[in-house]
Amino acid sequence: MKKSYLIIGGVVLLVVIAIYSWINTKDTAMKYDENVKEKWGNVQTAYQSRADKITALVDIVLGAAKNEKEILTKVTEARAGIVRAKEGMKSATTPDQLVKYGNSVNSALTLAVEAYPNVQSTKNYQNLQAEVTEVENTIKRERDLYNESVKVFNQYIRKTINSMILGNSYEVKKAFKADKGADKAPTDTKRLSE
Repeated sequence: MKKSYLIIGGVVLLVVIAIYSWINTKDTAMKYDENVKEKWGNVQTAYQSRADKITALVDIVLGAAKNEKEILTKVTEARAGIVRAKEGMKSATTPDQLVKYGNSVNSALTLAVEAYPNVQSTKNYQNLQAEVTEVENTIKRERDLYNESVKVFNQYIRKTINSMILGNSYEVKKAFKADKGADKAPTDTKRLSE
């Protein structure tokens, strides 16, 4: 009788171990599956960040460059006014004409000094380049993390015992493979050269 209790106890223990292994395999597969989904979500977030950030930064840089171009044009025009006023002073024949041209020179000088900008376009382009590099590095890192999570998941579900327990519950995931043309950042370089 004691022998039968040992056999029954052994069978019960094996059943408990089998059930625990089955539950643990299912739970672990689910955990790895969710990790893959999270990593892919992070890749998508990085793409969206690129789309949002880079387009906005390009617009800011182009706006600042346009503004600086307008200011530089005004400064150039003011300088031309100084030259014209100086020429007028040389040809002045009366004191009133000298005062008039002198006032023109003073006004043009004041305008040129006040409007002369601290040119930032080159710095803005460098900042844009740094931001693009940072965003692209983030995307690469997120793709790499996604591919690593796919590898862990696929290795787990393809193990012999695990594949028998899981059956067709989970399919092998595909690592990141860019679509044709998706490896190009969506930047409009024509706009930067205008």
